[in-house]
Amino acid sequence: MRYEADAARISHERLNDEVIIINVETGAYYSGSGIFADLWSALMEGASDLEIVQHFEGSHSGEANSIRADVRDVIGQLIAKGLLSEAPERSSPAALSLPDVPGASWSTPSFAEYTDMWDLIQLDPIHEVSEAGWPFAPPKDAG
Repeated sequence: MRYEADAARISHERLNDEVIIINVETGAYYSGSGIFADLWSALMEGASDLEIVQHFEGSHSGEANSIRADVRDVIGQLIAKGLLSEAPERSSPAALSLPDVPGASWSTPSFAEYTDMWDLIQLDPIHEVSEAGWPFAPPKDAG
């Protein structure tokens, strides 16, 4: 199966060995590095879960069953968080542009979730800017 991120809701960027993903609807952002960054990059290039597993089996030393299970588990987590959806019509990439790390040890890909920026992301800088500047959240009614 191939997957995609909804560009209207999900923003992402790879910075060297780390990937940052932001869900602009919920304000949550995610960070992962190493194998997770490679997994996310391959997904965004259009690789299927099977193509990703085959790549990791060829480039990392580790139990094939563990690699398969870990990749599918992380994809499931990304779907559950609303970061990915199935895209069966998506075509296969000509080649994956992932770093060549032959013989690297396999470790379970993981990512961290952060929700501490939600209050700032909620602010609309175009419509809610006052003399106080931005970001500035008006005081909530004590009501």
